[in-house]
Amino acid sequence: MRTAVSAVAATAMAGAVVTGTAGVAAASSGGGCTGPETKQVCVTVAEGILFAARITSEGHGVDCKARLVAHDDTTGWSWGQALTRCDRLTGNFTLPNPTPGHQYRGELQIFFNGKNANEGYEFIQTPAFLY
Repeated sequence: MRTAVSAVAATAMAGAVVTGTAGVAAASSGGGCTGPETKQVCVTVAEGILFAARITSEGHGVDCKARLVAHDDTTGWSWGQALTRCDRLTGNFTLPNPTPGHQYRGELQIFFNGKNANEGYEFIQTPAFLY
């Protein structure tokens, strides 16, 4: 199962749109990936809504922490993974039962000093994804 999820996340990270069914794909708009190749976050359809994030660049140091956060902008709901070292981040989350008409967004949060602080951070957000 982990291999399958990783393969889907890798496909999403490559910028490909993965669709579950033709009906779902036709009703969906927006989404995709954003950020430089070394720090990307994606949102797309894959047996639900797939949120994926990765950091491939070195040199952030052991204090650097990052996490993937999934948002439903329609209701204000959000889910966030635990902070992990930047050099170990491979984040993905699938929302299995998305609600039609809701707008979803993925976010990669990077804290260069390892803390949830007001300095030394970067947030990268996906384009809005209307399901």
